[in-house]
Amino acid sequence: MQALRGLAKAAGLLLLLSSSLSVAQPALMPLIYGGNTVAPHHAEWAVELFVFSHHENGNSVGGVCGGALINHQHVLTAAHCVYGQTAQDIYLNIGDINTPATIRDYSHRAAQVFVHPLYKGSHDSYRHDIALIKLTEAAPSYLQTIPIHHRLPTQTNAKVTAYGWGETEDGALSDVLLSTTLEYIPAEACSWEISQSSFCAVSPDAALNTSPYGNDACIGDSGGPLTYHVNGTEALLGITSYGARACGTHPMRNFDGDPNTLPFPGVYIHPAYYQRWIDCVKTQETSCTSEGDHEARMELEDRNGGVGGWAFLLLTSLFIWRSTRVRI
Repeated sequence: MQALRGLAKAAGLLLLLSSSLSVAQPALMPLIYGGNTVAPHHAEWAVELFVFSHHENGNSVGGVCGGALINHQHVLTAAHCVYGQTAQDIYLNIGDINTPATIRDYSHRAAQVFVHPLYKGSHDSYRHDIALIKLTEAAPSYLQTIPIHHRLPTQTNAKVTAYGWGETEDGALSDVLLSTTLEYIPAEACSWEISQSSFCAVSPDAALNTSPYGNDACIGDSGGPLTYHVNGTEALLGITSYGARACGTHPMRNFDGDPNTLPFPGVYIHPAYYQRWIDCVKTQETSCTSEGDHEARMELEDRNGGVGGWAFLLLTSLFIWRSTRVRI
């Protein structure tokens, strides 16, 4: 049966409040603009998440996010994608560039969800926006996993690649994995005031001349991988977190800034900054999610951790809703 597409729409608030969920979800923002279809088997570590909310008219309705397969048992994603959710409601599409037609066609389920203990959501400017999902069943051993790159690029404007199934220029969610090229911006040079556990990326100037809105990651891309090529190997540099209410040069209806300032950089979490926590969760699980000792030092290292003078843009995470048909 065909999945229902294009039902996602942007919310007018900083947080999307859903009566079907017990927690407030982040506001929406559009996906991969200026994207290209990813060849089969090129990015087997790119994961599509469906976070089930409720049934409606014979369909399963829920949130769409991305993730990165860092080993065959664990997927990294953004904390705001899974915060407050139970593991049984998280479905994962691993090893396939095409979105499953029904909820039962997703290849994997979550066994446990570990949100970083210092994550506080929008109240803390989405700092520490990282989570780890343990699978109920390991991904096939023949699938490629992606290594975490521990060093940020030494030069601004280094080329990086964002992956996702989010909204495209035509306003619909993509049914196939897309990628787009962005340029890296270090935390200290980014327009947002962010901590050293994050960095920014923005559309290359050249893309603004070849695509309608330039290149960007938007609605539905939260938690997805941002990669960097190192000696011929593609490695995980960032996890898509949040940005302004715009995709490239395309402002959303709730964008309150000057459109002439677009494109505005998106913010990405640097997973290497959390390597000790990731390693602890993989080996000890709950013993390091109940305490923040492993990352307590970050509270001292964070510069400001706010959105500063750019708050008028209304920061938004890259989270969106999808409806997919239930197979009975």
